Amino acid sequence: MHPTIAVISGHPTLWRVFKREKANVDLMRLLSLRFEGRFESVIAQHCLIIEAIRDRHPEVAEAAMHAHLGRVLPSLEAMQARYPTYFENEAAPRASARRFA
Repeated sequence: MHPTIAVISGHPTLWRVFKREKANVDLMRLLSLRFEGRFESVIAQHCLIIEAIRDRHPEVAEAAMHAHLGRVLPSLEAMQARYPTYFENEAAPRASARRFA
């Protein structure tokens, strides 16, 4: 579903970047799902996005996607606080600051 959304939204390059960083993204997903309520929240966000696309409501889909993606950085900051050994330093997480062995 993710590659399809990237293409129909006019951002096919986004999926290529995502795939290149997939191992890191998958680890962040797994770590974030350990936070209480996170799984249910992500499922609800995805459902809202998919329903808006299915029902041909691009403005709703775009708003839902922005809301969904807007939760990424706070999640990374929470993960850094909870799992500091996955990050090279204690500064705000950056894509180049991740260390995964």
